Parts: sequence; structure tokens; C-alpha cells
Amino acid sequence: MTDYEAPRDFPAEVDESANLRAAMVRKIVASGHATNPAVRSALELLRIEVFQPDRPLSDLYHAQRDVPGVYNGRSIDPLVIAAMLDQLDVRPGNKILHIGTGTGYTAALLAEIAGPDRVVTVDRSNNITIGARAALRAHGYDQVEVITGEGNDGAPGHGPFDRVIVTASSYDLPETWVHQLAPGGRLVVPLRFRGFERSVAFTLQDGVLRARDSQPSRLPRMLGANHDLPRTSPIGPRGQLVLTWDHDLAQVVTGHKLGEPERYTNTVVAWSDVVVRDDDPLGRLWLHLAATERTVFGLSTQQPTTMMPDLAFPEATPAIIANETIAYLTRREIPADDDGTPRYTLGAAGVGLISARLSAVLVDRIQQWALHREAHPTITAYPADATELPPGQCIRRPSCSLLVRAGAPN
Repeated sequence: MTDYEAPRDFPAEVDESANLRAAMVRKIVASGHATNPAVRSALELLRIEVFQPDRPLSDLYHAQRDVPGVYNGRSIDPLVIAAMLDQLDVRPGNKILHIGTGTGYTAALLAEIAGPDRVVTVDRSNNITIGARAALRAHGYDQVEVITGEGNDGAPGHGPFDRVIVTASSYDLPETWVHQLAPGGRLVVPLRFRGFERSVAFTLQDGVLRARDSQPSRLPRMLGANHDLPRTSPIGPRGQLVLTWDHDLAQVVTGHKLGEPERYTNTVVAWSDVVVRDDDPLGRLWLHLAATERTVFGLSTQQPTTMMPDLAFPEATPAIIANETIAYLTRREIPADDDGTPRYTLGAAGVGLISARLSAVLVDRIQQWALHREAHPTITAYPADATELPPGQCIRRPSCSLLVRAGAPN
């Protein structure tokens, strides 16, 4: 990282920045985010170029409406920050812990809403914290506490916090985060499980983290203990597919034998009657699968094969595995909607010994989800050693046990 240099203030640049900020906020609001007026005001006020002086203004204020969570290597898309701040529900005077300092922009937004002396931000890189501290001072937020340390440790001695926000993708929920959260406090964290990622808004109730809200997310992975546990394995006729799996499903993966080419001679495609538009979010379908099936995985490819039906989404598609068989989500295009938006029928492609049976199971799950698309499965984080858990799919983590349960109809 280069030494921080405060940007030079030219009137024309200031005017352009204000116009770009206003346009960015309009786009974010149109996407359904920044519902809190305080969040909108902070986004309109803060000049991102103070935190990234070496990048063109047009790049800094470009909110990626169609690629939520995209990360440009140095900062997170403002659209994602706005969505996560909506989930965090910051109130003036709240004491906030921010894990993943980055450029300091998110900490400044939090300080603008809660108060400059109410925010502690932590990053493991000394170079990053030095730059963020300088940028925060340049913007008048020198009261923000910037700490160099492991994100897993939180900020010992500074809690309890009313709000904790993590702006890096996490595989686990360290106990320190829970211990530093005040009762009734909220933790917002991009959480990876069962092959996909959701920004989950937990509330601490009776020592347990409970969530009824999550949003699509795709952020850089947190570094440190227990955050590199999701594994990947090449599968397919020539290894063109990549299977992403959680460590508690290791035995399922090691015994699937899906790397053997002969497995792909028994392929079945079953179609549901569920129709979706190209712009329909399908994250809740994946979440529904995680709530109703134990062996849920992520499947991706950069090189489609003609020996297997197409994945619904090459970059990340849900799949289930059983008895040396994999079934995954696929889709076929049908006539466009009245406004020209592409539409698809959802189906399941089964490959392996029981391909017909497993693809039928997946189609049944798709049909169940479609009956109540807006129902949100609940996610509850119990201590890792908890034994007597309510019904639901339990996902074991080193520091916690995640229980995912199908959502009730609205």
C-alpha cells in the first residue's frame, strides 16, 4: 500500500463529486436500499475520493446494481454497504464495532450516523489501518478508534457494542463477537455456508444469535483462523466443474466418486412448473435448500461440458449429493415476459447412480420454495457444543452450530 495522500480540492472536482454522489444515492434507493434517511444522508455527504484518492471519480461512485457485493480489490461497492447498513439499523449513540477497516469509508459512514466517538474499527493489516486513520482524520473523523488486530478477536476492552458489522466474508462466528455484543444487539456478517454467501442480520437474544433477514452477498474472504475451511474439489467428466463444500460434509465428498467419467452416462433432467424472470433473486431458493436438505453444495464452472446439462448459473449453482449422485439446478429459456425480460423454467439435472430419484427430490424442493417465495428461513447460531437443538438443518462450525429452518408463509 502506498503512503496516504489527501486529495487536492478543486472546485470543479468538488461539484462533480457532489453530482456523482447524488446520482449514486438515487441508484441505490431505486434498488430498494438506503431505506433509512440517516444512511442516505451519510452516503450523500461523504466523499469517497478522500478514502481512495488515486482512483477516478466515475469509478468510485459506480454502484453495481446487477452484481451485488462485487469487490474491486480495495473497497466494497457502495450499494452493498448501503444494504448492510439497512440491516444493521444504526441509531444515534449506538456503540459500534466494525471488522474489516479497508479504506475507512464504512467506518466514516457509521460515525456519521452514530457519532464519531461511537465507532471502533479493526483490521489485521497495519498498512491498511495507517491509511484509514489518515483518511478518517482528513474527513474530520479523528475520534474513530482504528485498531490493528485480528478480526476474530474483535476489540477487547472496548465493548459491549450495540452493533457489530463485518465487511469481509466469514465462515465462522467467533465467540468473541458474541461476547462483545450487548444483549439485544445486532451483528451483520456476510456468512458462507452450503456453497453460497448471505449477509445475515443476527440479533442477540438470551445468549443466542437469531436471524430472520439475510441478503445476497459476495465479499472478499476474511483472513485468519477458521475462515478458510470451505473446500473445493474438481468433478465432472474432465474436472470442468468445481464443487464447494463445508468441512462438516467431508465424508460425503470423499465418497461421492463423481470424478469418474462413467458416472456421467446416467444423466436425467426433470423439469418443474416454476417460472422465474431473469431479474428474480434466487438466493432464497438456495437458502430453502439449506433449510430442508443436509448435503447442499455449490457447483460452478468456467468451461461448460456437453456431457452434462448446463448449470443454472455457471458462477454458482446449488446442488445436492446422495448415493454417489449429484443433482443440481438447471434452467431452460421460455418466451420473454411482456416487458422483454427473459424468463426460464427451473429444473434439476441428476447425474449418477440414482439420478432420476435425486433430481425428483430437487424438483420437489423447487416446487415447495415457489409456493412461498417470500418466506425467509430462519438462521440461529448456537454455541458449538450445543446438543439439544430444535428441528432443522444443523451446520457445524468450529465456534458455533448454525440451525437453518424453513420459513413460515407470510
